[in-house]
Amino acid sequence: MPQVISREGDCATVGTWAELTSLGSSGTMPRPAVGKGITRIRDLFVTHGDGVSVLTANGGGRFLRFSGATRDGEQIIGIGGWGMLNTGNTGFYFLHPVVLYKDVNIALKAGEELIVEGMQSGTDHGGPTIGYTAICDSGPAPVRNFITREGDITALDTDTALTVIPGSSSTGMITVPFNGKITRLFGCYGHKLPLATAAGGTAFVKLGNEGGFEGPDIYLPVGGVGSLSTTVGTQGGFHEPIVAPQDVVCKQGQAINVRGQQVGVDHGTARPWVTVEFTKVGT
Repeated sequence: MPQVISREGDCATVGTWAELTSLGSSGTMPRPAVGKGITRIRDLFVTHGDGVSVLTANGGGRFLRFSGATRDGEQIIGIGGWGMLNTGNTGFYFLHPVVLYKDVNIALKAGEELIVEGMQSGTDHGGPTIGYTAICDSGPAPVRNFITREGDITALDTDTALTVIPGSSSTGMITVPFNGKITRLFGCYGHKLPLATAAGGTAFVKLGNEGGFEGPDIYLPVGGVGSLSTTVGTQGGFHEPIVAPQDVVCKQGQAINVRGQQVGVDHGTARPWVTVEFTKVGT
């Protein structure tokens, strides 16, 4: 029988992981213990709500980190992005859809406690609330790693390295963890637009091949944005992540150079992220 785990919590500080331990009116809950016979998180439902406390230009990404009972070490997965397009004194609201990540197949160790944390990156979004529901079962759990990089893009049409590891002071390119395949890419971005400026365009990330995989560089669009009015007023928006299947052979120990660009008309500082799903062949 599947085990269903749900938690939520506020992520008040940029760049700092906050453990998600609440569950609505039930208040603070203990860390969930992985049940007998449970081998994996099969599917993952995620959502996030906004807590913008000041009407200033801000934005960035939102992430989950899994550790503790995870068999293959910590796993960081991006779940969305947020951007305040403009500032002023008018009200607004946004509805964030629930996003389903199917077949994430994060391997678990029965009897151990699962630790799940959330984080916001970029410029303070006012302490968003992040929630998740993990559907866990006893199905096959391949060796799989989720590795994420992000970073700021401050200039239009400028190839920019994305080297930030969410919630870490360390930076760098992705090192392929094992011989296998890149099986999916998850991508999104947040943005920050100057006051009362009409602008817009899109952003994309690139996985530059430094010997880490077979074939050419891989490009992934991660979102777009437009400011239609130059009238002072509050505008904001969320970005839903894209999930792109891949089937690319990768080579253990080699590098992947993650880079990004914003194109169109300068839309301030864009902060894209990409999560690369690596799967070990034959597991």
